[in-house]
Amino acid sequence: MLTTVFDGAEELADFAARRISEALSTLRALSGHCLLALTGGSTPGLTYRRLATMPIDWSHIDIIQTDERLGVPRDATSAAVIERELIGPAGVPAERWHRMPHESDPAVGARRYAALLRRLAPTGHPDVVVLGLGEDGHTASLFTDPVQTSDPVIITGPYGGALRMSLDTATIAAASVRIMLAAGSGKARAVRQLAGAAPVDPHP
Repeated sequence: MLTTVFDGAEELADFAARRISEALSTLRALSGHCLLALTGGSTPGLTYRRLATMPIDWSHIDIIQTDERLGVPRDATSAAVIERELIGPAGVPAERWHRMPHESDPAVGARRYAALLRRLAPTGHPDVVVLGLGEDGHTASLFTDPVQTSDPVIITGPYGGALRMSLDTATIAAASVRIMLAAGSGKARAVRQLAGAAPVDPHP
């Protein structure tokens, strides 16, 4: 793992969008298809805005979510960020975008999403994963022990007043490319802890 430091969120977003685009192109060339897993949040959202301007053929790329808050208004979801910043502006075909379900029974939704993942990915995992980093150091919605397991999709929580649906650690770790994004002073401690276990490149 390589940790790269940038001067600001805009520079980070530009670099990350280029890396994602390159990874999608490379991996799609190998198999003709690519599975991209995205998180929500302001820093990833800025990256998606950049990604939406790039000449990517989305007709052979399926997009899923890494995690989602359950039982919150639709416009407060991670999916809303992804739709607003990438799906709409980039013209991603509707059949290529797969929101995490909001079932009345979260366990049912987790099983449905796990079945979708198995259908989309014969390998059992996404090709490219984009993650955020919380101030407490969590990523995706992996901050508590799962209260229900439907491997590779789990329900965690409650945290911040809501249950969460998330890809499990093994599924995320198995992706060919993993990009974690963090910006702002509130994330500095978590980034320092992460960088303490990884080489740091100050010049991307």
